[in-house]
Amino acid sequence: MEKECNVVVLDGVEYTEIHRLENNGNTYVLLSNLDSPTDFCIKKLVIKDGEPYIRGLKREEEFNEVLNLISKDFNN
Repeated sequence: MEKECNVVVLDGVEYTEIHRLENNGNTYVLLSNLDSPTDFCIKKLVIKDGEPYIRGLKREEEFNEVLNLISKDFNN
């Protein structure tokens, strides 16, 4: 059974959405490089004018909090 996945291109590199997390009214996505799975990033999903966009996290504390929550999800 095939599973559909979201693919995002960042700076010419294709990333696939590995995980999506809701926290404090925000949606975060864990993205992994299709050619190098150890190359990953966490972005925030934002809806602007009805269209979804992703943007980087502004604070290191936010990144660490989301990374910790994602880690807990994968360990459960």
